[in-house]
Amino acid sequence: MACTCALIFSHLRVNALEFVIIPQLENTIKYILSELDELEREDTYRIKKVKDMRQKNVDEEEKIKKEQEKAASLNESKKEEDTLAKFHVDEDVVVGDFD
Repeated sequence: MACTCALIFSHLRVNALEFVIIPQLENTIKYILSELDELEREDTYRIKKVKDMRQKNVDEEEKIKKEQEKAASLNESKKEEDTLAKFHVDEDVVVGDFD
């Protein structure tokens, strides 16, 4: 009789493991894997956005640098024109000694 009780008790434990505990653990594993996949997708999206923002900043900096270089070259040309204008000789004006 003790042997039969032990056998029944062991059978109940096996059934509990097979039909309750193992399915719960499998569901928990599936849930954890799905959450990890979601986190990975979020990280991938976040990394893509950061790269896009960095590229946008680099592009803006390059644009500003080009505009500054263009403005500097225009200022140089303006200075050269101003310098040349100071030494411009008016052909109608005669300079000299008329004695």
